[in-house]
This record gives sequence, structure tokens and C-alpha cells, in this order.
Amino acid sequence: MGRKKLTVTRTLSSGRTIRYKTLDKGKPGRTPKRKRWAKFETETGWEKTMLAGKRRRLVLEAHKNDYLASGRAMQQLANVTTDERTELLAGRDARWFFKEHKRLKGSSKRK
Repeated sequence: MGRKKLTVTRTLSSGRTIRYKTLDKGKPGRTPKRKRWAKFETETGWEKTMLAGKRRRLVLEAHKNDYLASGRAMQQLANVTTDERTELLAGRDARWFFKEHKRLKGSSKRK
């Protein structure tokens, strides 16, 4: 898989024009396909417009009631998204799943 070279032309404030070659990094705000690492294999139905309870219930059901897997999926979404609202809500959901996992794990040890 070869990397594409791109010729960039810039005009400086002094009026001088310079040209140089650089690696094609894709469109602004987009990650090139070769650098994408996130794989979302589980369809959850999560949407940022839903209420917190419904979002979390859908994710938990999709991950077979595994709080840790649900938290990891939400954390991954929060890390790769470019939308601020999605990052905020997915991060909150991830922290909630991790907190619940810790609480449930601790209560099983007491029995």
C-alpha cells in the first residue's frame, strides 16, 4: 500500500509562492483509512438524542449484560468521534458502566 505524495502550493504573506511535496493526509477532520483502528462490531442502537437510561439499556443488552464490555465500547466511541456532544455523552455512559461494573464486582465478593 503506497503512500500518495501531494504537491502543495502556498502563497506567503510577502507574496512569494512556494511549492513542496508532502504525504496526502486526507480531508481536514477525517482520519485516513490506513490509520483507522476502531472496529465497532456490535450494533447497539445508541443515539445521542436518547435519554441516558435508554442509551445505557440498549448498549448493555447488545453486550449481553456485560458492564465492562459496554463501558469499553462507549469509551472507544468517545475517543474516536469528532462530535463534541457524542464524545461527552459516550464518555459519561462509559464512566457509568465502569462504576456499575466495579460496584457489582465488589458486591459479589461480600457474599
